[in-house]
Order: sequence, then structure tokens, then C-alpha cells
Amino acid sequence: MKKIINLLIPVLTGALLLVSCKQDETTGFSLYGFNPNPAERGETISFYGEGLDAVTSIVFAGGAETSEISRNGSSISVVIPMEARPGYIELRMGGSSYTTRSALTLEEPLAADAELLSYTDFEQKTNGITTVGSKLYIATAAETDYLTDIVRVEFEGDDAVVEYDAEAVAAAEEGVADGTDTASDEYLLGLSEKVDFVRSAHLLIVTIPQSARSGAVSLYNSNEDRFETQPVVIAQSAAESVAPATGVIPGLTRLTVTGENFQLVTAVVFTGDVEVSVGELDENEDPMVEISEDGTSLSVLTRRGMQDGPLALKTRSGEVIATPEVETVVPTKVSAWSDGDLFKAGKEMTLSCNDTQDAATNYEILKQTEKVLFISATDPESQSEVAFTLNDDYRCLDMTAPSLCGTRAVAIVTYAGKQQTIIDALDLATPSARRADDAEIYAGDVIPLTGEHLDLIAKASLNGEVCEINLASETEMSVAIAATCTSGDLILQSVDPSCSIALPLTVLPTGRITVTALPESAAAGEEITLEGSGFNLVESILLGNTKIITYNFRSDTRLTFAVPEETPAGSYPLTFHLTDGSTETSARQITIGTAQTQETVLWEGSVDTGSWNGQSVESRLFASLTADVTYTLYFEPPYGAGAQLTFKNPGDWTALLSATPSDPEWGCYTIQSGETSYSFQLSAEDLAKVQANGMYLSGQKVVITKLTVSGQSAGGSDSAGEGEIVLTDTPKVLPSGWSDSVRLDTDMGYDVSAFADCTTQTLFTIHLADFGSSPQLKIVDKSWTALPSANQPQTDWGGVNLVSGQGTFTFSLDEADLEKVKSNGLIISGQDVTVTKVTMKN
Repeated sequence: MKKIINLLIPVLTGALLLVSCKQDETTGFSLYGFNPNPAERGETISFYGEGLDAVTSIVFAGGAETSEISRNGSSISVVIPMEARPGYIELRMGGSSYTTRSALTLEEPLAADAELLSYTDFEQKTNGITTVGSKLYIATAAETDYLTDIVRVEFEGDDAVVEYDAEAVAAAEEGVADGTDTASDEYLLGLSEKVDFVRSAHLLIVTIPQSARSGAVSLYNSNEDRFETQPVVIAQSAAESVAPATGVIPGLTRLTVTGENFQLVTAVVFTGDVEVSVGELDENEDPMVEISEDGTSLSVLTRRGMQDGPLALKTRSGEVIATPEVETVVPTKVSAWSDGDLFKAGKEMTLSCNDTQDAATNYEILKQTEKVLFISATDPESQSEVAFTLNDDYRCLDMTAPSLCGTRAVAIVTYAGKQQTIIDALDLATPSARRADDAEIYAGDVIPLTGEHLDLIAKASLNGEVCEINLASETEMSVAIAATCTSGDLILQSVDPSCSIALPLTVLPTGRITVTALPESAAAGEEITLEGSGFNLVESILLGNTKIITYNFRSDTRLTFAVPEETPAGSYPLTFHLTDGSTETSARQITIGTAQTQETVLWEGSVDTGSWNGQSVESRLFASLTADVTYTLYFEPPYGAGAQLTFKNPGDWTALLSATPSDPEWGCYTIQSGETSYSFQLSAEDLAKVQANGMYLSGQKVVITKLTVSGQSAGGSDSAGEGEIVLTDTPKVLPSGWSDSVRLDTDMGYDVSAFADCTTQTLFTIHLADFGSSPQLKIVDKSWTALPSANQPQTDWGGVNLVSGQGTFTFSLDEADLEKVKSNGLIISGQDVTVTKVTMKN
């Protein structure tokens, strides 16, 4: 027994305490005294005097009141309540009261060195292992020590406190049979079945709280003096087994844990910090945790995200109990299938589980999949994660085969963090290619190829130069060899670079035109001079898609000409069309800069668009503009993330979609990092709208400062350049599928006399806008037969391919084609492009 505090215990006699009093002449009441004093709580105290029959209740210090009064002649007696405090006593009678002149002294019942006992079996007065919810009996070893002033008992453990509840005791006492000796052990035992805290002079009975732990039990009196009993051992939760221990399906399997005292468990924590609380319900409103009435078993529904390892049982005392380990399931028998049983990059495929005979269970196992990985057969460290979706209808995983070719292993990673190879070998389609003929190859030739899965070929190159590919089917394709290429391996790069194909090619040079000197760069409209040999064989030159037929000087070793002003900016080789009909391309390239254009300001200022604010530009400023002009909107950094621009028709507030052709759905342009301006052209339809209603410049998170137009004066100008004749300026959309054309022929009533003065030196220019995915042109005569001299460089289908963003296409006609045009006119056919104007210049 620890000596924690010294208490001063007064030793007083139990003789009659006489007190002076004054008789009440009205009632005849007087008090001579009371005894014993000092006294003990629970002891009988008697009062002596006259007129005491009128007393109806007695109130002790601290507010403890009793009306159970025994009367004997000139004295009355009551039992001192356990709640009584030292001090004066009030005797109440009718509407008046009388307070003693002397104070009652109560003995402090527990000595500082008192020895306190504890029992788990009160009948045998023995100690053993207790359980929460059972009774603990605390007694004093000496008859001189009392427990009547103890008001609180604390056990080891958080919040393990039993408070004294006077109202609960009073209510319980009403249920005890009348006439029972309140000092007897039998009385206390009966009362303790109804309340958690009862006491007599030498016995205290408390209920062990659920948060209690083994260890010392502390007693506190009203002065917060602390005493310790003998230590007690309190049984805690213990886990013995868990089943099933393997093959656990998170979210589906219910685990059963056996052991003892599980009524103390408050939560179950799975390895992986996935916690389930007692009282928590699943999606079907069923308990996630169920505990048997005797506390010997516990079942818990597993949760997705749990990992292999033991379960942790949290208890009310704060202790955590570990169970044996459990092992989560991982799919092992998985089959893959695809349309036609062909596994191919970009093709839809499916994984299904066959671990059990039950399809629903197999699907639950498959639902544990967090990731699907494709692993290289040659490099296990190379893994590609594939996005998938759960297919509830077919109970499988749907995905698109990744950009891989050849045999691959497939693995999954579960939410429990376990990786398992489920398919050792999955044979994905691999491309193969070979030449379709053995003809000699010259630079600029188109080479036909055959093979398998050629749609998996993404790029082609020869000695580092990109070659254009044209896929006809999965088994046929052609590759256009660049005119500057030399012999080497033609690399057909697969979507999976590890499965690329190398075809050795011997490329023969043409050798008739030699260029030894060529300026590195020039501006559109600038004169340049070539040096070399064979220039007398040149009939025309293509600079990109811009044709040159007029020369300022020509000899066999020197050639001088002006770069046409309509030549788009870019780097180009020179393609020479020779008098014998053959074509040669120079290995050297020249970079053409944009011709100097004058910008005209339509609006200038500073507008913070904020959240889709903007600026209106008057319709009159667009009145004389044509569809081939370029608009530029300037803005200033810094701008917020996600800054956007849009251009609207104030007439109906719809977006001018031709201004933002890359976003036809919303009509917004997202500003890229570092940009300070955005340029665009308008279709003929949108131009008509702004000429009628003006233009509204809008956006978000950017400050716009200026709108300009270039390619034409804002005040208006001739619709063609100097010396040019406009053949038509009515815009015509040539949609996909070759379903429309520009008709300048006699069948459409066109006046072909416009071509009467044309020569082989006449330049025809087609002005272009609004490019689609495959922009192409084909210039034909009235009978829809291609004019070969107009379609240069000519493709295998007789037309020309355009480059997205190309502003013009220029051509001239030889004698034979010119005669056809003079007689019946010409037709411009094509797709995925808008022809805004056609001009000619003699």
C-alpha cells in the first residue's frame, strides 16, 4: 500500500453535546443537544429537547436532507446521510426551521496508511482476472478505516473513471426491499446490481468500465486525496485465429476472427490503413462488423484497398490487438480475347477471369485490378500501363491494345499492391514489309510496298530525311522518296519503335541538272541567281508549290529569276521541270521569307477581357476587305493560365468559326505560352457577317491591345495585284469528297475570251483558305481531263497535294493545254479547301 497523503483524523468522544438554546414561546420548541459528535456517515444521530414532534425533516451541511425520523418521547433520531458534510444541522418544521448552535464533526474515515483490499470474488474474498462490466469489491483491512468519503474510483486507461451518482443510488434504493439493513453486505450487493458505485463504511463496489486496463485502482475523496488499492488484472481482447486466411476478396469476403472479449473492440484496421468501425453499415445497410454475444468471435467485411498482413483490433482501452495474417486474392487464370482473336496495337481487347466456377465471384476478383501492365518480352523492366474500364454486362475488363508489337507478357497490380503476371505471352501483331517490284529507284520516286499490318507503320525516313507514306490498306502502301535522298536503309518506323523495319535501297541520281551556288535565303519578290550546269534544259521551276516560268537571265551555267511574291514562307529545294518532261530536285534548299506587308490598324486600345469581356470593331472597317486578307490580334503578357480568344458576330453572338479553325466546336483559341499575337483569315461566309454587323473581340484572362489587317488596305484596293486579271472572286468551298468545283468553262456560260491573250508565260494563281485534313486540287478541261502542265508536281492520281496554310497555287500552261483552255475554259476541282479568288497575269 502506497502512502500517498497524510490525513489528520480528529479523535472525539461520543458523549451528548449540550447546546444552549432559547425556547420558542409560540411553539414551545427547544433543543438541548445531539449526539454522538463526532459521528460517522451512516450512523444514527439523536436530538434531545422539547417540541421535537413538530420536526418534519433534518438537513445536514452539504444539502443532504432526510425525513425518515424515529421519535422516542423527548428525542428524535435519523441516520446521517452518506452525502452529509461537516457543519451545522437545520431542523425544519412547518414553515420555520432551527439551526444548531454547534457544528457536527464527521470523522474522516480513511487513514493515510490504510491498507485497501480488492476482490474479484466477494464470497471467497479472492483476487483473480476480472472482466470489464464485472464488479470490483474494495474493502479496508482495518475496522478503524472507513470508505464513506470516497467519491470517485479511477482505473488504468483513458477516461476510465467511475463517478458517484447520488440520484442513481437513491433511485436504486427504492428498488431494495423495505426493512433491509442498509449496513449489511447483502444490501450493498443488491444495490450494486442496479448502480455502478455503492459503498458502506468498509466496502465499496464499482463496475469495471470498458476502457479500464490492468494496474492500480485509485480512490479519491471529496478533497481529491488519492489512495491506491491492490492492483487488479483486467482481461483484454485477444485474437486466436482468422478465417479465411488466404484467397480473401476485398469487398466481398467476410472474415471471422475467434478469441475473447471482443465486446471491447471499437474498430478493425486492415493492413494498408483501411479502417472499419463497429456500428458502420455497408451499402446494403448491413453491419460491417458483427460481434457475438459472448464476445468470442467477430466477423468483418473486407474493404478494397486492404493489403496482405494482420488485422488490428482497436479496443476501448486503447490497446490494439493483432490477428494472424490474411492474404488477399489476385487473379491467376485470366484469358484475353479480341475481335478475330487478333491482338493489335490500337485494337479493342478484353480480359476475363476464370479462377472459380462462379462468374460473379470471378468478376469480384477481377475488380481488384488497379492497373494493367504490358511487359516487354525482351526487357522486363519496360512496362506500359494500359487504361481499362470495368464491363458490368460481360464481367470483364475492356481496354485498347497499347502501341506495342510482338509477344508481350501481361500483368496486373491489385488495389492491395500485389503484382501478378497473368499472361506469359500475348502475341501482338507485328508489321512486315517488302518491295512490290524490283524496278530501279531514282530520287523522287514513289516505291510500292506490300506486307502485313502496314497500318502499324507511323513514319518513314531514308538517311534521316522524312519520306511521305500513303497507306492503301493493311497490306499495301507506298513511300515517296525525297528528291534529295541517296542510297541507304529505308526505315519504316512502327508505332512500337522496337519493331521497326529497315529496307536497303539503292537510289540512282538523275544527274542532268547541277546546282553549285544558291543563296541560303531570299524574301518573296527578291531576285536570286543560280550557278551550276544544265539550266538550258529547264522549262519551269517549282519553289515549293509556286511555279516560275519567267527568267531575267538564263544560260547553261547561270539562271536568274525573281521569287514570286505569292511564295509562302518556308525552306524549299528547287524542282526543275525539264523540256523532255522529266523532273529533278536540287539537294540544296533556299529559305523564303514573307514579303513585306503593310498592316492597317482596325482597332487599337487596351481591354482586359477578364471573364469573356471584349471590344467591338465597327462593320464599316470591313466593307472593302476580301476573304484573302489576314487579321492579327495582338495581346500582352503576362496572361493567366487557360487564356483564350474568340471572335463573334454581334448580329447573333455566334462564334466566327473560320477565325479558330482548330476548334470548330467552341470557336475558341487557347493562347500558347510566349505568344503575343494571333493571326487568322475569314471565310467568305464569315466575312459577309462582319461586313454587316462588325466583329466582337472577346476572351478570358488576357489583355488585348490591337487588331490589324494585312494583304489589303483597310480603305480598299484593287482586288488583284498590279497587272493581274481577276477571273473570279466568288469564294467557293471545295468540301471533302470532291463534290464541288470552280467552273470557268463554256458549259457554265463563262466568257472564255478572257483567255484569248494567254501565252505559255501567263501565270494563273488560285488563292486558297480554310484547309481541311487532306487539301488537294486538280485542274481539268471542260471534259474533266487533267491538264498535265497545270498540275505540277503531279501526283499518281493526276492532281496536286496542297500544304496546310498554303496561301496560293500558281501554274502555267503548255501549248497543248493552253489551246483547250482558250476554246472551252477550265475547271478547278479539289477537296478540303476554299478557293477565294482566281487571277492570271500575262
